[in-house]
Amino acid sequence: MSTMEDRLIYWINERNDIRKQNEAGNPLPWTEDAILKEYRFCNVRREDDRVTKWMRKNWAYKKSHLVNSTWWFTVARMINWPPTLKLLYPFAVDGEVEMMVNIIENAQSKRPKQKVFGSAYIVSTNGHKIGKAEYFGKMWSGELMWPGPNLHPWSLHHSHKNLMQLNGLGSFLAAQIIADLKYDGPLFDAEDFYTWAAPGPGSMRGLNRLLGLPLKKKWNQTDFLNTMNPIRRELTPRFPYAIEAQDFQNCLCEFDKYCRVLLGEGRPRANYESHHMEYSV
Repeated sequence: MSTMEDRLIYWINERNDIRKQNEAGNPLPWTEDAILKEYRFCNVRREDDRVTKWMRKNWAYKKSHLVNSTWWFTVARMINWPPTLKLLYPFAVDGEVEMMVNIIENAQSKRPKQKVFGSAYIVSTNGHKIGKAEYFGKMWSGELMWPGPNLHPWSLHHSHKNLMQLNGLGSFLAAQIIADLKYDGPLFDAEDFYTWAAPGPGSMRGLNRLLGLPLKKKWNQTDFLNTMNPIRRELTPRFPYAIEAQDFQNCLCEFDKYCRVLLGEGRPRANYESHHMEYSV
């Protein structure tokens, strides 16, 4: 492959083919690419991730009496682990925050080695010297700043800014919640559904690699999207399907990881086998 553009197209198509072979139950190996075989990379589309698919089937926002779907999906992504979410579901529906916190704390104390929170997203307690479950309880009960249902149905961008008012949500995690709200919530008709994303350090490096720019070049969100979206649209015919901006920026981040291994610059933190988690719910 002669260019970074060719490498990106290859990575997207090969990673998607791995997903299809996995879902079809085909035997390993699903690729001859030594890097993709050894290390874990996210799917091309977030909607194909196992936790996301579980949520769409089991945690979808279907209760009309729920006050706030923003709260509903924030709970889900801060836990991000189906076995725990299954335990919390009946109490989350009715907003029984104290019971939810008790369930998490009991699970942690009785089975300290058993996984309670997913590891895909890093959620801190923002300097508060309390347990994560207690911190979540303060967030959910409104003791910490909560933006409520103050979304902008026509704008992912403005909804993301409002969601970040919650003490404990950075740009990355807030963007994950926005992705849920646009596929299974009130943001389905947002005018920037396909064009908005919240870039992070990894996707900035990926875009820099693609353009042959210094890897440490920083982008503001507007310039990043104005540069990335035309590339996304131009390359779409060479992808297995149209990819919207949030997924494409994530692909740039994963592509940067791939290039770091390919070029001898570093390695991802998780190999495939250690991160190929199974859960039974």
